[in-house]
Amino acid sequence: MSGLPRGWVETSLAEISGGITYGFTTKSSTVGEGARLLRITDIQDYKVDWASLPYCDDQPDPAFLVRSGDIVVARTGATTGKSYLIRNVPVPTAFASYLIRIAVSHELQSDYIWKFMQGPVYWQQIQVVSKGTAQPGANAVILGQVAIPLPPLAEQKRIVAKLDALNAKSARARTELARIETLVSRYKQAVLSKAFNGELVGLVSAATEKPHALCWDLPFGWRWVAFEEAVEIASNLVNPNTIPDLPHIAPDNIESGTTRLLPYRTIKENGVISAKHRFYAGQILYSKIRPYLRKAVIADFDGACSADMYPLAPRDVLAARYLLQWLVGEQFTHFAVEHQGRTVLPKINQNALNKTPLPLPPLAVQHEIVRRIESAFAKINRLAKEAKRALELVGRLDEAILAKAFRGELVPQDENDEPAELLLARIRAERETAPKGKRGRGSKG
Repeated sequence: MSGLPRGWVETSLAEISGGITYGFTTKSSTVGEGARLLRITDIQDYKVDWASLPYCDDQPDPAFLVRSGDIVVARTGATTGKSYLIRNVPVPTAFASYLIRIAVSHELQSDYIWKFMQGPVYWQQIQVVSKGTAQPGANAVILGQVAIPLPPLAEQKRIVAKLDALNAKSARARTELARIETLVSRYKQAVLSKAFNGELVGLVSAATEKPHALCWDLPFGWRWVAFEEAVEIASNLVNPNTIPDLPHIAPDNIESGTTRLLPYRTIKENGVISAKHRFYAGQILYSKIRPYLRKAVIADFDGACSADMYPLAPRDVLAARYLLQWLVGEQFTHFAVEHQGRTVLPKINQNALNKTPLPLPPLAVQHEIVRRIESAFAKINRLAKEAKRALELVGRLDEAILAKAFRGELVPQDENDEPAELLLARIRAERETAPKGKRGRGSKG
């Protein structure tokens, strides 16, 4: 850590704290009185529900009670090194043994120290010193050795204020970008809704004979038909031992609502022993299990599918890709779920599927509808991909801003600020004159 601005010094977490200590070892209860116990699991999304914290079975020494401005750090597990700044303590609370407490000197901005612990320089050091252990972990020595650039106190405050303002902006950006994933599904369903009433191809509905209460008016030349009039459910159960090298497709191999086939294995590789449906290229595989998941895909190869699926063969009046989009739309799902039953594993049986209504336009119109659906979906997918990329860039921008802040490049320096060296000297003097804390049960450092 070189090339720091004038007035800054390099120090360590141990140097700028009043102690780095382990938490209180005790059992906890949901009812009781006295001090509460703060555990790793009580810190979610940088928030603590203080009222829901359990009580300590044993009352802790005051040395284990957290104070405003303390930073607690996870010692082990997937969250090792992750920290949380305690801004206020509404109820007396001890920190548990799987946390380490950094008692930040009152001479410093705790927010500055904590924000540094969110940045790449902190995490690089944590990874280096904990490397090679059987399980990731942090301890007081590791944390104490972490080097930190320390600016004058006034500049610490300016850095924190600037970071807070920038973080608020990036948080808003992340929220808006994250919404796009939800909107993508809604936009696609809106496209499908317009497709199956003719609006997508510019047609106007007219009074139509409706075989079901959920049906709607269709354009001239369209009609409602029973599923079996346009589709053959090509049930063809075969012994898996006769087709060991064919692909095996199960509901889990199809992504919900997207018509996307996921990675799969062969009959032999999956160790299949029960009879499976033989299917052929060009047929549609539809999962009858949990119809609300909308799982369907066109097979471009021969294979066998789970008995929990139907191979569907469109008749001459129906285009396969039109049928595919109908099967993954919410409108068909409304018909299907009526027949799924109230079982642990809801499904639609063959007879019920054959009776579900299907809006049938002329074949040429079906092809045009499919073309427009796929064109609209391609645009929506590009938007979603760009939003995902933008979300990743926001995360990188946050890291870059943090790195810039702790190089002294985020806010201007003021030559009238008291140098950090004097600030650090006061912290050292204060630590040397402070009474030595009494070791309580659970303390290891």
